[in-house]
Amino acid sequence: MSLSKPLHVSACLGVCALLCTSLASAQLRVGEPTRTDAGPGAAASVELSQASSFAFPLVGLNGANDYRNPVFSSSTWFNYTMDGGANWQEVLISPPMSSLDENEGDAMTCADPRSGLIWAGGITFSGSGGPYAARFDPIAETFSDAVMIEVSATADKG
Repeated sequence: MSLSKPLHVSACLGVCALLCTSLASAQLRVGEPTRTDAGPGAAASVELSQASSFAFPLVGLNGANDYRNPVFSSSTWFNYTMDGGANWQEVLISPPMSSLDENEGDAMTCADPRSGLIWAGGITFSGSGGPYAARFDPIAETFSDAVMIEVSATADKG
């Protein structure tokens, strides 16, 4: 049994319509803006970076240059959610002690699609500085200690 051309086209259009309808219902729903950091004051957070993992759909991570600490020019703060954005936890991720500087920033985030792990890091601008990264484990809800990333040239915004 073979389908006639008009029937075949109609069947394809029907499948496409069904597929588009189910894709549209799976779209991300965006709610009201939410401040994710707990920091006081009105200092702007800039150079934002965000990541999430398909393996953990309720987990999200964002980071930014943050100017709230009067001791530092900027720091790299991160906020993560384990419940799809209803609640946020805040964490400062700094480079190892030997590379600390009063000016850190350029938040970077990414997710590994194979393991579901999410990475967070930034750049320290001290003499022994450069990019650094820490691994976030969504199962344990913990960050590893940050490690320096070796680069062969001047680093800026990974």
